[in-house]
Amino acid sequence: MKKGKKNIAEGTLPGKRVDADINKNQSGSDFTMSEADIMKLLHELEVHRIELEKQNKELELAKEMAEFAAKQYGDLFEEIFEFSPAGYITLDREGTIYELNSSGANILGKKRGELENADLRLFVSQDSLSVLNEFLTRLFKTNHKQTCEVSFLAKEKPSLYVYIEGIVTGNSEKCLLTLIDISERKQAEEALAKAANQWQITFDALNDGVCLLGTDHRILRCNKAMVDLFPESGYEMIGKPCWEIVHGTPEPHEYCPLNNMMKSFKRESADINIAGKWFEVTVDPFFDNDNLLAGAVHIVRDITDKKVSLENLLRSEEIFRKAFKLHPGMVGISTIKDGKYIEINQHFTEILGWEHEEVIGKTAFELGLYADFNQRSEMLSLIEQKGSVKDYEVKLRTKAGEVRIGLFSAETIVMGQKECLLVQVSDVTERIRAEKALKESEIRLTELNATKDRFFSIIAHDLKSPFNNILGFSNLLADLVKDKSNNEIVEYAEIIKNASEQAMDLLLNLLEWSRMQTGRIPFNPEAIDIVRLVHEACKLSDVTARLKSIGIIEELPEKLIAFADKAMIGAVMRNLISNAVKYTNSGGYIVVSAQMPVNELLVSVSDNGVGISKTALEKLFRIEESISTKGTRNEKGTGLGLLLCKEFVEKHGGRIWVESESGKGSTFYFTIPMKGSIQV
Repeated sequence: MKKGKKNIAEGTLPGKRVDADINKNQSGSDFTMSEADIMKLLHELEVHRIELEKQNKELELAKEMAEFAAKQYGDLFEEIFEFSPAGYITLDREGTIYELNSSGANILGKKRGELENADLRLFVSQDSLSVLNEFLTRLFKTNHKQTCEVSFLAKEKPSLYVYIEGIVTGNSEKCLLTLIDISERKQAEEALAKAANQWQITFDALNDGVCLLGTDHRILRCNKAMVDLFPESGYEMIGKPCWEIVHGTPEPHEYCPLNNMMKSFKRESADINIAGKWFEVTVDPFFDNDNLLAGAVHIVRDITDKKVSLENLLRSEEIFRKAFKLHPGMVGISTIKDGKYIEINQHFTEILGWEHEEVIGKTAFELGLYADFNQRSEMLSLIEQKGSVKDYEVKLRTKAGEVRIGLFSAETIVMGQKECLLVQVSDVTERIRAEKALKESEIRLTELNATKDRFFSIIAHDLKSPFNNILGFSNLLADLVKDKSNNEIVEYAEIIKNASEQAMDLLLNLLEWSRMQTGRIPFNPEAIDIVRLVHEACKLSDVTARLKSIGIIEELPEKLIAFADKAMIGAVMRNLISNAVKYTNSGGYIVVSAQMPVNELLVSVSDNGVGISKTALEKLFRIEESISTKGTRNEKGTGLGLLLCKEFVEKHGGRIWVESESGKGSTFYFTIPMKGSIQV
């Protein structure tokens, strides 16, 4: 072998050796190869070819295995990506959604196809937009994992809070976000924070100074009222023993309620004078789950004013007792908490009839003192609002059951460390009765004056017209008799007849109404057949109705027995049916019905006539407003018919009313009770 030839074991392949030898020959150097060398070289080339084919097969196999593994891991990744409870979203720098899984779509509240290429910001609430924008900016700027919490717009939830964790992908233009719904946790945190805040607000709203103590007697927490009581310590009292703050001493006093509580394990309290001020100090223990003492609640209340008030009250007790006994009205003192009387004066017993020992220790409710017990609650409410009440009218019941009227005045006082009510009542029963009688007299006088004015108006106006007709046509009739003009004599005689009948109707109505007002009409209720009474009333108006071609329809049972005054109810029926005929146009109809629902008689007279205006409706059944309207053929009324109806119906304990609309007819109703309301 020639110089320069290298062994295959040293790393030179046969193919490379051939190339080297050929290159050497081409470079002009003297190069020759023996046949043995050529055969050996060919053998090496064959071996090399076989090795290459083997390596190629190994590479193919490795490739297939790699592709198989890649497919398996790819499918596994897709399953994890798709079915993960966390939402996965791929975004670009602009916030555009490229890809997301089912959980991500559920969080955003839409189908996956609707979300691809959409802007994630569209689903973020307004108050979280700045948080999301800052998060994305920070993520792409640092290329490091970033996190944030934002609220999303959710259709089915009041709020949807999401924790987001993001990383930038390999091409640095996109990022992968992991979204986790933390709504329940967030709501729990907010509820906890709200509860803590409300607790603190309530704690600070207490009027008494309150602090929580540990088992070492040191203050763990205090409210604003506690700081206000001891402003020199402020919130620096935290961590200090309570006696150092309250008493200003390095050791607790022997009467300290905290020391007593540590022995008794129950509430202890004491009134303590500190630097000229009085404090009521109360200590309550609280225990852990193992029922071991965990600390104490220390309550401090400034009772200086209460102590001073009590001392002043004690100093003036003798003066108060004398004034209490000599007061001309009823005076009593009761506790506000339970309402029990602790003292009353002599006038209380004289006016209401109870003995002193019968009242003391009892409540107004137990005595039945108030005719309307709600009045006491109303008065207490006024006292709470204003601090006192003055001249509140109440109805009090005596021991004998008589109701007396009093003017109630009261204010709160403190007696024996109890809040009490000092009550003074002036009996104004007789004065109220006199005022009521005077007011009723004034009302009656007004009614009588209206009646008188109405009588004068009727007499002056309604009687003037018929008598003028009678006098005028009588003179004409006398002249016609002389001339023997028979046709005109008949006409004028008819006019005189109608005018006379009108005047007679008026006089009869005036007479009946005045008798009714003075109680001279006898009231004789008896069992009567209402159906027959209606028949008779309709029969009386039948001639007038036929002249106007008006039909009268009776919707009645075969028999209807009622207990009533026949003459009065007959007069009511005649007036209502006569009025219906008067105000119904020719060719119209009238419906009269009677029935007895639930122990009362109900009668109605309905027409399809001219109706009654709203203004006129308000004046019906009123003497001071009574009106008389001409009928459809200028028929005149007395204006007293409906007043008589009202008086007669109310005499029976019933009521009368009308339903009407101008141009659409009217319906008059009246009822008569069949049990317990007849006035005899």
